[in-house]
Amino acid sequence: MKKSLSAILATSMAFSMFASAAFAADPLTTEAKFQEMKTAGIFQGINGESHLDQLMTRAEFAKALATLLKLENKPAAAASFKDVSATHWAIGQIGALAEAKIIEGVGAGQFGPKVNVSLEQVAKIAATALKLELKADAKVEGKTSAWATQYVAAAVAAGLIKTSADYTVNATRGDLVDASFVVYQKSVVKTLEATAKLAGAKKVEVKFNQAVDTSKVTFEIKNATGSVVNINKTTFADDKQTATLEMVSNLLKGEYTITAKSGETTLTSKVTVEDEKVAKIEFLSEKAAISRTDKKEIQVAYKITNQYGEDVTKTKTGGVTFTAAPSTSVSPDATKGVLTIKNTAADYVIDQKVSVTALDSSSTTFASAIVSVSNQANVQEITVKKIVNTVDNTKTLSVSSDPAEYVLVVEAKDQYGNVITNPDILRDDVIVTSTNNYVVDKAVVDVDADPAKTNFKPNFKELTIDGTKELTIALANGSSSKLTAGTSKFYLSPIYSGKTVTYDVTVKDSIKVDTLTLSAPTLAPAGEKIEIPFTAVDQFGNAITKASDLNAGINGSITVNTPNGNVSATFVQDYVKNTAKLVVDATSVTLKGAGSVSVLTGTNKHTYTTFNFVDKAEATVIAGFKSDAGYSANLAKEATTTLKPGDISIKDQYGRDFTPAWGTGAGQYSVKIENSDATKVTSSETVIDASGDASTFTGVAKGSATVTLTLQKAGALVANSAYSYNARVVEKADITSYELADISTLYSSKAGTAVDAAYARDVKVNGVLSDGKKVAVPTSYYNGNVVVTGENVDFAGGKVGAFGNVGFDSAGNKEVTIAVTVDANGGPVNLSKVVKVSTTAPKVTKFELVTNGSAKKEDTLVLSASAAAINAGFAAVIKDGVKTTDQYGTELTGAAEAFTPVATTLPTGKTTATVVAGDTFNAVIYDAAGTPTTIKVVVTA
Repeated sequence: MKKSLSAILATSMAFSMFASAAFAADPLTTEAKFQEMKTAGIFQGINGESHLDQLMTRAEFAKALATLLKLENKPAAAASFKDVSATHWAIGQIGALAEAKIIEGVGAGQFGPKVNVSLEQVAKIAATALKLELKADAKVEGKTSAWATQYVAAAVAAGLIKTSADYTVNATRGDLVDASFVVYQKSVVKTLEATAKLAGAKKVEVKFNQAVDTSKVTFEIKNATGSVVNINKTTFADDKQTATLEMVSNLLKGEYTITAKSGETTLTSKVTVEDEKVAKIEFLSEKAAISRTDKKEIQVAYKITNQYGEDVTKTKTGGVTFTAAPSTSVSPDATKGVLTIKNTAADYVIDQKVSVTALDSSSTTFASAIVSVSNQANVQEITVKKIVNTVDNTKTLSVSSDPAEYVLVVEAKDQYGNVITNPDILRDDVIVTSTNNYVVDKAVVDVDADPAKTNFKPNFKELTIDGTKELTIALANGSSSKLTAGTSKFYLSPIYSGKTVTYDVTVKDSIKVDTLTLSAPTLAPAGEKIEIPFTAVDQFGNAITKASDLNAGINGSITVNTPNGNVSATFVQDYVKNTAKLVVDATSVTLKGAGSVSVLTGTNKHTYTTFNFVDKAEATVIAGFKSDAGYSANLAKEATTTLKPGDISIKDQYGRDFTPAWGTGAGQYSVKIENSDATKVTSSETVIDASGDASTFTGVAKGSATVTLTLQKAGALVANSAYSYNARVVEKADITSYELADISTLYSSKAGTAVDAAYARDVKVNGVLSDGKKVAVPTSYYNGNVVVTGENVDFAGGKVGAFGNVGFDSAGNKEVTIAVTVDANGGPVNLSKVVKVSTTAPKVTKFELVTNGSAKKEDTLVLSASAAAINAGFAAVIKDGVKTTDQYGTELTGAAEAFTPVATTLPTGKTTATVVAGDTFNAVIYDAAGTPTTIKVVVTA
């Protein structure tokens, strides 16, 4: 369903819709439902707990139901119940339900407030409250009272209560919560709303009024021309209510349509975007620090922000003109946000006043300030923001980590409150020491290489972390550095202020497998690699999912016994699913019988599983034809059809698809073709024994023949492997009608003088039988009777094609008519199609992922490839895995593909030439209209 708003703001939008399963958050547990309704004031706990397994009284249920239906209390209406006193805590809700005829008494003027509620009573009350349709002849599997059957049937169908063998039993509080929650959703939680606004130059924020299932919600943004704007990243907040959509680049001026979609539910609205502009320029201090090395130079920090409050100093500095007086030159550093002012005519002196101005030429935003020349900047404060691995962005260290990959990210400020961005200043102004060198050997105090050993300074450097330039200091220095389990305390002390900051670096012990649970595989055929199901937990109680951690975290090697002796097993990483598999290499096993896998964990716990090896898989049966087979069993007389090996579905003895090695030698398979009546159907081959083989079947005479396909191994028939079917042949008189298959738009090269074979299209006629089935007919029925009405369009060899530049309109299009006369039984049958012809040059309009070359298709928009292949040629890998099609339906190859992939979301510090197994990133490709398609790329070993 679609809805749009009646009013749209310039920079915001709103969505509203009825809640549906498509947008609903993950299915809630009964406990979660209770907590939600408790928060809404509908249920109360018992001593703070839900106690879902306990029973609930009629009075408790009445209070909950009246509350969620928002009924006004009616104490007087409960007066007729003798057992409900005027001071009863639920008298108002009992009266409200009684007056609304939702709940009745138990008889004899009694309400039964302390009586427990049965499942069938819950069904009646809830069904009445929701006004469900009742059927007098309703049937229920399970025990019910006679009066309750129709209510139970309606309640079960509506999902109010679960199926039960006995509905007369008392309901638990959990049962009541489940039923009440359905009422709650229908009567209270009706509308899902969301508001969206521009959150930045390339960001849109969508905020829902309740949690949604983030795995099912997708977003799309289109510009005014209908082209899709690539969303580089979608981030949901922890509450699952706010999504931030971040584009690859800034949104340009214009109107955009934003769509939120899940399943069949679609919400759209529009938002108007203005070009990004400078909204504010600030000089960040009243002080301009004199240079540490040159008294003719001072510096002052500045900041530029756009209309969304984002810092755009790096991108907008180039359009800003800075001036200063007195000065002879002014140089802005866009990366650091620092204005360097020089006066070669005279030294600057302390407390001297300097006038500074800034003017953005595009927005005319202006800023000015009078700053005082002050003492040179020095580090007064330093903080450690985080520790990070510069290779893979992880933050956790263990004894197996490489300390040379880790840095502390720091931030330092001078005495004027300005952030210091020059690492040389930190080298001079900060002393770094550390304790416990058994944990971190050769820590940050081991500084710049200095052969004379006279100039030791902390090795502060500027590095790019998560796309931002940061000041860092190496955790350790040198290839001999190593880590041991424990904590080392780092001290960073600015010498001018003495404000020492400490930071603990904790190194975990190496991961050890503590609890390993093995399960027997569902099937273990000899001669294959067999996956052993398992779960693994380390000594810290965490699940282990990395194969490298598992292999390193066990004690010794994995022991695998087979009927042929021991074989190897190892944990292997599945980079696509981001998990590990335990794989037994049984390719050398030839015998069936008992097998086992035995492992000693890293904490010396023994675990094992036993199972049976079964016979090696063999082709045992032909199951029919594959769904995409081109073979047809229905033929008109003289028509032909071709059976290829790829058309035949072959299974092993375990019911799995089997791809045989074709041939007549040992271990090779062939298919024998037997025909019960060659007077009806003939086949050109009696055996198919090569992957490139094929057999052509020809309809000879009306009737049918039984065709039997039988597997052969090494030339000998495989018992019970045969598949038989009827090959049907019809006469021309049996065909009741004919159809001319659709012909797509023809491409005509303007300069061409002959048809381009790649753009010629089949002219194909099918026969239709009285039962609606299509039948292949021989081309002799019509091939000599195809007429093209239109210039420079030829029919030859069963195909039609166009060339030249005659008769086209100003847009380069024209229409021609393809007329076919079929020599039918009752006389000629005339068929025709109007076909469009275009001179528009072929261009990429469709992308499709395929398994090809170095690339493997994992999902609709997911490719995997080895690190070696990607590092050797990222673009080549993507072109291997992407099939491009033009607007005429022709696959493009080579230079005609005309797309260049752009890698985005690469791991920090990585390029397409340095990725490793386990990395993932996006590849964006654009079609001829500039519409992007984003492919997820998984790097494998």
